[in-house]
Amino acid sequence: MVNNPVPKGDIFGELGISTNKKIITNIGRVTVQKGQFYLLQAAKIVLREFPDVHFLVVGDDKTDQKLAAELRQLVKAENLSAHITFAGVRQDVPQILAITDVFAFPSLWEGFALVSLEVMAAGVPMVATDVGSIREVLIDGENGLIVPPKDAEALADGIKFMLRDPERAKAMGLRGTKAVEEKFAIENTVRGYEEMYLGGIGNHGIGGGQ
Repeated sequence: MVNNPVPKGDIFGELGISTNKKIITNIGRVTVQKGQFYLLQAAKIVLREFPDVHFLVVGDDKTDQKLAAELRQLVKAENLSAHITFAGVRQDVPQILAITDVFAFPSLWEGFALVSLEVMAAGVPMVATDVGSIREVLIDGENGLIVPPKDAEALADGIKFMLRDPERAKAMGLRGTKAVEEKFAIENTVRGYEEMYLGGIGNHGIGGGQ
């Protein structure tokens, strides 16, 4: 929880983005794994229908500097510079999510992506690729949208779906929050019982012996 949240207008101003823009955010290291290349391809498609959209790529762009340079060159070559911001590492992710209309998760592979939980907990509607454990928290069409990896067209379609129907997108985001809260509330309860049980074994031995 942020004790002193920065006003949304200040975040827009700091990032150099007009406050009337719809924000599509991606958070993750700039690497092949995180799929930002496909996000940029999707951006071209989305912008044809929604020219008031701005794409915000947040995360370390120093790990693969060659790829980061190639992506920036692609943005320039496609005349997308006015619509895409590489924000680098940020310490204000909650505030970034507060200005986000749709979260794009274009990874090519993942284990358990913690950022997906943070996004859902914040109530932000998400379009995610079908990788790793995403289906453990995201139900396609219910609390988000799931699309195939390496498919810029499908990713763009998912983003446009959210932008065309913001009320439905908002409802998906709220259901995402509920899903995360319920799932981890249950897991926390189970963990509590496990700790009690294991503590009992440690104090008394199996079977309640001395």
